[in-house]
Order: sequence, then structure tokens, then C-alpha cells
Amino acid sequence: MERSCKVIELFRTDAEAEGDEMWVGGWASGESDDPYKCHWFAERHSHLDAPWFHMAGQAYRSIASFELLATLIGVILFKAEPNTHANFICSAATDNRHNSQLTARWLTTSFPLVAVLMELATVLQERGLSLELHRASRLQNFLADAITNQDFKSFDPRLRLRFSFQDYDGMVLKEMTSLYKDITEWKVRKRVVDRMLVKLLFAACLLPGGFAWTASRQSVPETTSRSSGKVKEVQLEQLRGSDSRLFHPEEESAGAADATLPTWARAGLAAVAVLAAVVLSPRAAFAESEVKMYVGQGCFWHVQHEVVKQEASDLGRQPTEITALSGYAGGTEVGGNGEVCYHNMAMAPDYGRMGHTEVVNVSVPEGKVGAFAKAYFDAAAKYPFGRADPQDRGTEYRSAIGIPGGMDGPLFKDVEAANNGRLQLVRGQGNDADTVGTKKVWIYDSNSFPFHQGEIYHQFHDDMLERYSQEYHKLKKVLVGQGTVQKVACPEMGF
Repeated sequence: MERSCKVIELFRTDAEAEGDEMWVGGWASGESDDPYKCHWFAERHSHLDAPWFHMAGQAYRSIASFELLATLIGVILFKAEPNTHANFICSAATDNRHNSQLTARWLTTSFPLVAVLMELATVLQERGLSLELHRASRLQNFLADAITNQDFKSFDPRLRLRFSFQDYDGMVLKEMTSLYKDITEWKVRKRVVDRMLVKLLFAACLLPGGFAWTASRQSVPETTSRSSGKVKEVQLEQLRGSDSRLFHPEEESAGAADATLPTWARAGLAAVAVLAAVVLSPRAAFAESEVKMYVGQGCFWHVQHEVVKQEASDLGRQPTEITALSGYAGGTEVGGNGEVCYHNMAMAPDYGRMGHTEVVNVSVPEGKVGAFAKAYFDAAAKYPFGRADPQDRGTEYRSAIGIPGGMDGPLFKDVEAANNGRLQLVRGQGNDADTVGTKKVWIYDSNSFPFHQGEIYHQFHDDMLERYSQEYHKLKKVLVGQGTVQKVACPEMGF
């Protein structure tokens, strides 16, 4: 005889993500038709207390995981009777429409979604519950949506339940996130090894060319040429490896010494030279008349793209001459070994926690500082909130310009002229507040608040909404290869 299950709606939940923080909330809709008589919860989480939810970057990129986390918290806080077939209803925005199908098949490989899904399945099994997760529009789920937007007026403050993610041990969630950390670190090490193996393999492929080049240094008797009916034997000069010592007699002795080396020795030297040329790439030297400045205006991905375009158009720079790099500045702290890292789960020094903001550093001629500053102010002035992505909130996205000497330096007059009174230029003290909606720009002394290059995976990245060209993406490989972009002592997450 099949046992029947009581189907009820226990609660409704929602999640909201903005910048580096997210809100999850819900209310026990099964307790009463009057929401003021129902228990409810609302919790804020950031990358500091839940870093694995930020592996994909900013919080909104993991919105499906946050929605499912809200469901998990609802199961924990709003206790159902054992053997109840619970009908949980949660909000589903466009980007997480698949959550109802997800809990129907209980299968995903996306992280951190898979960790939350496994935790939810384990909790349900332990409590003897089954789950039907239905999609509800925001119009239907407006009360849960209001909770995640910090609008609590429909609920009794005395019935609020609290959930501490940091204190929640879970059944599999922390083990899953710890395992993912190990896998991520292993992938980073593997990529480094793979790159070195590729370089060595490439060098090995060129070794035969090195031996052939050395052998070609030996002049060889060659074919005959006919002139005036007479045949004469000639010595053909080698096209590769031929020298010009006839025009530089002082180099004759050096050439003679080279000629005394046996063939195997010259071949070995050629092989070493080829290997060094492949593995090592010289960094470009800058003229003394150039100055380094940095600019920040929200997320550094789109800022870097605009600065690179200006380097190419205004300065006529080729791909190997590009200097614009994404990174961090404006904070008063660094890690024990000078690290300044993006949000991560490896507990590496976090740039937001240390007061830095996202910036792009570029080397320009001193006479062009005003032009680059003007382009910056032109972009900022046309947006109502002072930047293109006001949804990115927090001190990590404050507007900033860094020049040697700051407001007391000789270049500030060029920056001030480029601004032309449009925005308020304020002296940066370090760890400064966000500027969204204020029309403020912090001006930093780059000598006191230096630039810290960001991780390689952040360089020449697509913007949140805009996809850039393959030519732009290829700059990463070019500049890493020649050493302009350096590996930093921070986790490389690679999204």
C-alpha cells in the first residue's frame, strides 16, 4: 500500500546580488495568509564570509547558487514535519530560470551550484522530505523580493529568524568548497607546468634548425657557372650566417676565434641561443619622458579596454607596445609579501579588505597625461552616477586617478584642466569611500599609493555585458610572453 504524502507550501524565497554582496531572504507562507504573522529571514553575505560564492567574480554571476542557497536556508529555518512532501516556491529571474529543472534531476557540474545542491539533497534526506521547486514570477513573489531589497515593512521584526553562514557547519558544503579550492590550486600549478612544457617542446623542435644553421657556416664547393664559353668552379657565399668582417677589420680576430670552435660546440651554442630566445622575452624599455598613471572607474575590465584603445589611437602603439594593465591601488595595506589579490577562497590578502580599488595603470608621455585624463572625465561625466556600472557598489569600485605627487605634483594641473570643473577632485587618503552618485574622484599620489598589478586572468577580459574582439584578447598572450604582464603571488582563478 503506497503511503500518501501531504503536499504543502512551506515558504517562498528570493535572492538579490549586487557588486560583491548578496541578500537571501524568505518567509513562511504556509503559516498564515497574513505575512505579518509569519516567520521570515533576511541575511546579507559578502565575499568575506562566503568567498566560494564569488569564484566567478562578482556576486550576480552566481545568482542561481544564491537562489538555491535561499531554498536551503528555508528548509533549515522553516522546519517541516517528517515525511512531508514539501512544495517550496522560490523566485526565478531570467538568469536562473533552470533552478526548478535542476532540482527535478538533481544534477549539475557548475560550481558553487553543485555544492549547494548536494547540501540541500543531504538535508532533505536527513529530514525525510522531498522537494518540488516551482518557478514563480517576481509579481507572484513580490514579498520575498521585497525582503532581499531590505524592505521589511510587511513583516513583524519579532518573528525574524537568523542564519549565520559562518557558523553553519553543514553536511557536505564545506567539504565540497575545500575540495574545489584544492582543485583550483592544482589547475594553476598544472597550467604553469603545461606552459613550460610547450615552450621546451617548441625549443626542441627548433634545435635541428640550430644545427643546420651552424653547418651552413661552412663554405661548400658548389656547382659550375658558364661565362664566355668557359666553365669555372666557384665558391657560393652562404645566405644564412654570412658576416661582414670585410667592412669591420677589427672583428676579424673574433671571427677567427669563432672559426676555431668545433662544429659540435657551435651547434650547442646555437641550441642554447634558440632555447633562451623562446623561454625568455625581454621587457620593453620606456623613454625617460614617460610617466605612469592609473585610473579607476568601476570595474577595471571595461576601463582597460578603453585605455588600450586610446594607446593605439592617440599614441600609435602596436600590440607589443601596449602598457595598460588591470590591478589595484589606493589602499593602506598589502599582504605580508606585498600581495594584493582579488577576492578568493585561498585566504590570500584581499584587495577590498585592504582598502584598494580597481584601476588600470598605463605609461604615457608626460605631454599626453591631460589627453588621457580628459578621456577619463568625458566618460565619467556622461553617466548620472559617475561611472558606467553603478550596480557595482563598494569601495573597490570608487573613482580614482593616480599620478606622481598627486594633487601636489606637477601633473595635477593637466588633470585639473582636463576635468574643467565637471567633477569634484578630492585628495585621496587611502581606504576611501565609494564615489557612486557623488561625482567625486579621488586623486592619489602614486608614489604613496602605488599600483599593484592584478592577476593574469583579469587582463584584457570581456566586460560584464560587452564582448571584445579576439585581437584584444590576444594581447594577454603577447604581453605575458614578453614579460609586460607578470605572474603575481595570488590565486589565478581563470574565469
